[in-house]
Amino acid sequence: MKKKNLFIFCCVIVLLILVINFTFSKWAIGSEQNQSNILKVSCFDTTLTENSYISLENAYPITDIEGLNSAPFNFTLKNNCSVNQNVQINLEILNTTNSFDPSQIKLSLNGNNPVKLNTLGTTEKSLEDATKSYLITNDVINVNNTNSYNIRMWIDENETVESASNKTFEAKITVTTSYGK
Repeated sequence: MKKKNLFIFCCVIVLLILVINFTFSKWAIGSEQNQSNILKVSCFDTTLTENSYISLENAYPITDIEGLNSAPFNFTLKNNCSVNQNVQINLEILNTTNSFDPSQIKLSLNGNNPVKLNTLGTTEKSLEDATKSYLITNDVINVNNTNSYNIRMWIDENETVESASNKTFEAKITVTTSYGK
């Protein structure tokens, strides 16, 4: 008799668990988002001021000292917001025929030690007509501050006149800003 009662009790428990599982699976609530998420930003405003441009017209190979004394491309970025902004400055090489190889061009940012373009890290292009993008620097502009930059470029002195003749070099500086922390 005890075994029969124990068997019936176990069957009722198993049946009760099955009913609860079936009921839960049929009545489980699912929901789906139908509207767009809205992101509100209090401020996102950066001012870019350019004072000059880089020109290597009729250029020839020069020493690093001459390159560091050449006229720079100057620009400033002002953070007009109440939060810091991250800045990424890239040099994007444009698709041209008979172009200089990046190993033939040197660059100096803010008078720092010159580097060959091909030694800079590459990054994702932001211009459609660019063939490659080199990361010049990452920086932070603090709240209501202005950062100034100057970029100098020249043909490396180790290039021969023959290897640098009848070539072109077209590039654009791109600046990307985003919210900092």
